[in-house]
Order: sequence, then C-alpha cells, then structure tokens
Amino acid sequence: MTVRPGIMPFLLLAVAGCADTPVRDIRVSTGLRANPVRSVYVFEPGFAGKVKRAWPDDLPEMLPASRAESASRIMSALKEAIGASLTVDSSYSPDEKARGWARDIAEELAKGRVPLNVKPLDLPVESALIVGVVAYGRQNVQISLQLLWFKRKGLGKPKWNHTCDLVGLLVNPREGSVLLDARYETSFSTPEGDPQLVEKACRESSRAIAAAFPGPGPGR
Repeated sequence: MTVRPGIMPFLLLAVAGCADTPVRDIRVSTGLRANPVRSVYVFEPGFAGKVKRAWPDDLPEMLPASRAESASRIMSALKEAIGASLTVDSSYSPDEKARGWARDIAEELAKGRVPLNVKPLDLPVESALIVGVVAYGRQNVQISLQLLWFKRKGLGKPKWNHTCDLVGLLVNPREGSVLLDARYETSFSTPEGDPQLVEKACRESSRAIAAAFPGPGPGR
C-alpha cells in the first residue's frame, strides 16, 4: 500500500450485528447404520484451551470458572436426549486414564477438528460419546465500529445471541473407530441476555445429536 508522506492510513473495522448461518453437519458410518448401538456412555464435554471473544462480556459460560457448571448442564441435556431412545450407561466409572483420553479428543473437537479414528482404549462400554463445546452461552452481536487502536463502540440497539454449538463423536473405544460425528449449532437472538435461552439452545442441539443415532430416536 502506498501512503502519501505525512498522512497516516486510516483503518475502519466494522463488526456485523447478525449471526452467521448455524453450522449443522452429521455423518453416520455404514457400520453403525447396519448395527445400531443399544447403549452409550457419555463423557463430560470438553472445551478448547482459549475462547475467542469479540467483547469482554461474551460467552461468560465458557470462562474457566464457569466451565464445570456449563459442562454439567450440557451433559445432563445430552443424557436426557439420548436416554429417550437408548440406554445411557451409568454403571461404568472411568478412571483418570479414560478421562484423559476423552478430554484430549474433546478438546480437538471443540476446535472443530474431527478425527477419522481415535486411539483405541479398552473400555467396558459398547460405545462412547465424546463432545467438544465450540460455543456455549451469551454472545454480544451488536453492530460495532472500531477505529485503529480506539475502544470498540456499539451502534444501535444491543443484540445477544444465545448459542450452543456442539461437536459429538460416537466411537467404539476398543477399536478406535468413529461411528458417528455430528456438529449442531443452535442460536436464539434477543435484545437482552437471557440464560434460559442458552439452556433452550443446549436442549435443541442435544436432541439433534441424539436424533442422528440410527434406529427409533427422539421425535421420530
């Protein structure tokens, strides 16, 4: 870029106030279609190490201090949705090795990285669902402007997205094979932040992942 002497380039950054189209992608293996699972163990959802936030008050539910509670809410919604048609394995209690195995996979899923297979691990379960949380919580999507190094300034009326973006991976842990992968994002927009809409989005995304399992599922 050529700049005339004595004139500083002027940078204007505009942030759109509307949400992108929700990401929804589901793939089911032929093996799972031929032989649907009857029971699933659901591991605790995992988060990426860093959370991208446009505003300081974005996604407070994903901050380190809130992750345990958020993971518990998501896990509860997943179990409820899956339990409508399948058995949710509650007899198995994973040790630290198994939790670490699932946590590493979940962190990659939370970054949008879906593997073709996983490292095998001999677990006494028919199948395991590992979930990565791409986004969960309230997100400020108000139109804004930012000039160079100056503080970002909101324009017009406030607007909040209440989002739940999950990536679920169903695996046969003993073989390391991926039976199903599903990413489902749900978002509701309102002028003010409403935690109940986050829960609503979570339930909808959880039901969508559960409905991807072959066989009679929720809402079918």
